[in-house]
Amino acid sequence: TSLDKGLRNIGQKPVFYDESISSATSEEMMKFLRNDRGYFDAEVDYSIDEKSGVRSHKNSFGTYISTYNKVTVNYIIDLKERYTIHTINYVCADTGIMKIIQQNLQSSHVKKGDYYNSGNFNLEKSRLTLDLQNRGYINFNTNFIDIVADSNKTTKSIDFWFEIAPPANAQKHLSYRIGEVVVYPDFYKEFEQIPYKTKKDTLGLGLLFHGKKSLVKPSVLRKSIFFQEGEKYTFENRQKTFRKLNSLTPYRFVNITASPRTDQDSIIDVNIYLTPQEKKYILESDLEGYYSSFDVFNLLGMSVSGNLVNRNFLKGAENLSVRGQFGFGLNIGRGETVSYTHLDV
Repeated sequence: TSLDKGLRNIGQKPVFYDESISSATSEEMMKFLRNDRGYFDAEVDYSIDEKSGVRSHKNSFGTYISTYNKVTVNYIIDLKERYTIHTINYVCADTGIMKIIQQNLQSSHVKKGDYYNSGNFNLEKSRLTLDLQNRGYINFNTNFIDIVADSNKTTKSIDFWFEIAPPANAQKHLSYRIGEVVVYPDFYKEFEQIPYKTKKDTLGLGLLFHGKKSLVKPSVLRKSIFFQEGEKYTFENRQKTFRKLNSLTPYRFVNITASPRTDQDSIIDVNIYLTPQEKKYILESDLEGYYSSFDVFNLLGMSVSGNLVNRNFLKGAENLSVRGQFGFGLNIGRGETVSYTHLDV
C-alpha cells in the first residue's frame, strides 16, 4: 500500500554493530579525559548486552514473522582523581619579553591550584602572543611557546613551564617602532608599479601620500589611521586602522603592509593601499504597480521611485542620499485620478 511505501521511505537502514568502533570510542574518551581535562589516571572500558527475539508483522499481504538481534553498549568510566596546577613558570632569555610577561600575569588564563584544562593553556599561549604583538613584537607567534610539564602522582599535581624560544636566526625577538606611514590613495593592483613620487608631509599629519590627489580629505584619513611615527607597531592598531578605513565608503579595497628597514632593524615602515570605488554615485530605481479596495474606493495605480547616493559628499567620506518617488492611480468606481510626489534627502 501507499502507507507501506511511505514508511519504507522515511525509515533508516539498520546499523550493524562493529566492536572495533566501541573500542575506538572508549579510547577517544580516555584520551579526552587524560589530555584535555586532567584526569590523567582515568580508565574507560565497555561492556556489551545482547538481546534477541521474535516479532510478528501485518500488512496487506498477511502476517509474517521476523527475528531480531540487538546490542547495547555500556561505557564504564573510572575518573579517579583530577590533577591540579602546582606551579606555573615562564622562561625566556630575553629580559625585555620577560618584563612584559611579568607585568600582565594577573590576566593569565592558568592559575595555581586550578584543575588542569588544556583549553586554558591554549588561551594562555594566545594571550601571551597577542600581548607581545601589541608591544611591537609583530613577528611573534604561538609557535615560539613550548609548554613543559612534570606531574606528581602522589600529590596529583603538575608543575608547568612556558618556555619562550628565540627566532631561528637571531638571539632575541625584535620590537618594532613605526617609521614612515605612506598612503596610496588611488591604488589599483593591476598597476602596482606606480610612477608617482611620494609627497612630503606639508600638512603636519604624520602621513606621506603617494600618487594622485586623495579622494577623501587627508584630515579624515588621519583620523582613520592609528599608526604614528615613533610609536610601537601593534596588532591592535593595525586592526583598528583596517576596520576604520574599510568603513569609508569611497574605497573598495584596503590593504596594509609593513616593511622592516634593512639599515635600521627595529624600524618598520607602513604602507596603506586604498583602492577607490569604480563609481562615485549609486543610482537605484524601482517600478511598482498596485491595486487596493476599500469601501467605495477601488484604486489601481503605479509608482516610480529612484535613489541617488553620493559616496563621498564634500570629500569627507559622507554618504548623501536623495530619494524621490512619484505615483498616480485611478479610482475605477468614480473615474477619478490621484497623484503624489515625495522627496527625501
